[in-house]
This record gives sequence, structure tokens and C-alpha cells, in this order.
Amino acid sequence: IYGHENCMNYGGQSFLHTLKLLDHVKSPNFKLIFDTGNPCFTFRRIGNPPYPLQSTREFYENVREFIYYVHIKDAVSTIQPDGSVKTIYTYAGEGNGDIPWILTDLIKRGYDGGFSMEPHVAVVFHDREDPKNAELMARKKYDTYIDYGRRFEKLLEECRRKAASEK
Repeated sequence: IYGHENCMNYGGQSFLHTLKLLDHVKSPNFKLIFDTGNPCFTFRRIGNPPYPLQSTREFYENVREFIYYVHIKDAVSTIQPDGSVKTIYTYAGEGNGDIPWILTDLIKRGYDGGFSMEPHVAVVFHDREDPKNAELMARKKYDTYIDYGRRFEKLLEECRRKAASEK
């Protein structure tokens, strides 16, 4: 299985790019990993610049039938005057990732592929670390990950109840 994520690559530039990629590869072994947070801070490269930021919900609605696995990340982003994007990562459901709606929809559709947490809330895993603070940073990452996971479990349970009530 080859899993392709809607990250900072061709497939992450818009849902149209992802659909085109899926259409051209045409392999049962080519699967989509959907990251709920990436559209929050990625330009929607459809049409001509200047591009707006993507809508996670729009992206999801157009690719949901191809989703094999889901990464959970959430954020609030704004385009700055210089054209750059400023992103503040949040807990799942507190940003622009439409995570409660997406989770509820996934559950109603019978999704059982699992979820992977990407809690960039305290620190981003690929940020450079100061070796002097390595132990503190490791503890902060651990504590944040545990908190993020517990909060996500509560959110997921709320979405399960909502999905059940809407059947």
C-alpha cells in the first residue's frame, strides 16, 4: 500500500489536484491519507492567484470516498500582508479544520480506518530543538500528546453520539 497525504505536495494543493492524482495512478494500492489540518494553512491552488486558503470541509467532501486513513490536526491560519501564512495550531475541534463535522460524517459512512494524532499545539515535531532544553521539550511533547489524545477521545465520543442520533 502506498499512502499519499494531502500535505505540502501536489495532492495537497487542492482537492482537484488529489482527484487528478488518484485518477492518473489508478491503483488499488494507492490510498489517500487525509490530514484535517493541512488545508487550514495551504493555499487553494485552483484558478489564478492570489489564492485563498483551503476549506478542510470542501477538500474532505470531494475526496472522502477515497480516504483510507485520517490524521487529526487542527489550526487557525491567516494570510499576512506579505502573502505568507501565519498558523496557530489548536486542539482538535478548536480550529478551522471542521473536525467535529468530518468525524461525524466519517462515522455515519462507516469509517473504521483509525486516526493518528498530530498535536502541533505545544511544539512541532520537526522544529529544531535546543539541546540544552531537550529533556524539558521531550516532557512537553509527551504531555501535549497525552492531553491531545484524551481530548480527541472525548470529541470522537461526542461525534459518535451525534452520528447515532442522526440515523
